[in-house]
Amino acid sequence: AAAGAGEKGCGAGEEARKRQRTERGGVAVSRGEGVPGARPYLCTGWDCFLLHEPCLMCAMALVHSRVRRVVYATPDPCAGALGSRHRLHGFRSLNHHYTVFSFDLPPARAAE
Repeated sequence: AAAGAGEKGCGAGEEARKRQRTERGGVAVSRGEGVPGARPYLCTGWDCFLLHEPCLMCAMALVHSRVRRVVYATPDPCAGALGSRHRLHGFRSLNHHYTVFSFDLPPARAAE
């Protein structure tokens, strides 16, 4: 009977700690679960617009951030991780994938 009481008490303590964290806004706010006005988890569903193609480290940070799409204008033939040199977003072993778009910026107009 004592072991069962100890297990039950231990679980009740964990629930109390979860409630305390939620009341302070830690767990629930970071996940956006049931808290009015809470922010989404990381950058889930967001689009990222970049002037330059990201390097491997920055592209992996975008994977960890859970962005939905990455749009960039200028390729980086030396260190580009999304098409120029590597295709990080195409690795099947990653636990998140995003869609990548690139486009060419029009050349700057010369001052008249």
